[in-house]
Amino acid sequence: MDFELDHSYGMSERDEGAISSRADLVWQEFSSAAGHAQSDVADPAAIAQLVNARANPAFSPTQLYRSLTDLADSAASHEPGANGARLSPLLSGINPAILSAAFAAESNVTQRKRALRRLIDTGAPSAILALTRAAALAYQRPPSPVLSALLVKLAREAEELPGEIRVAAEHAYRDLLKDMVEAWSGASLDVGSSGYETMFVDHEQETLSSAGSVAPEPERVLELAFETGATGS
Repeated sequence: MDFELDHSYGMSERDEGAISSRADLVWQEFSSAAGHAQSDVADPAAIAQLVNARANPAFSPTQLYRSLTDLADSAASHEPGANGARLSPLLSGINPAILSAAFAAESNVTQRKRALRRLIDTGAPSAILALTRAAALAYQRPPSPVLSALLVKLAREAEELPGEIRVAAEHAYRDLLKDMVEAWSGASLDVGSSGYETMFVDHEQETLSSAGSVAPEPERVLELAFETGATGS
């Protein structure tokens, strides 16, 4: 039986209308910051360049976080319209360090986690890969080169595999990234697990003994993902 995921989270039509209006206002503000008339449709690639250049106070970390949250809420609604289509190229185009600063600006970990999960639900696989890299920096949990390579491979498969296989791969990929965010956010993350340092610690600071204790095979990477709670469902 065919079905579609419902990302509206029980919102009423009035709620969705308000969310859509906020998202439209975000794009109008972006257009204004870019020097265009508010009636112009904001080009997400051009906006990303301006954000990277820190060209306007509207692109401060706090304001950027609020804007992305509004856009994510709109993209998750029943009628995302152009907001959903423009969100992914915007995320992909923003410098990871700047995107990371935007999420770090939200000191409420629960709210930050909610925003990241909503973006993971609504962005394209390549866009949420960029998002996850930024989130890792925000949580001060940079992934190892091995895990980074695995995430790139999974993102590619989520976009390029045929038919039903691609749908299943994309669903598993989103679940994995949401579980990683959950692990980063939760106080129950076991920093003493055998895979923690291999996945998240700056490798320049690792000792030779710890660096050599874990083999970088894909199977071992998946074992480490389970140990840290970064599992798909």
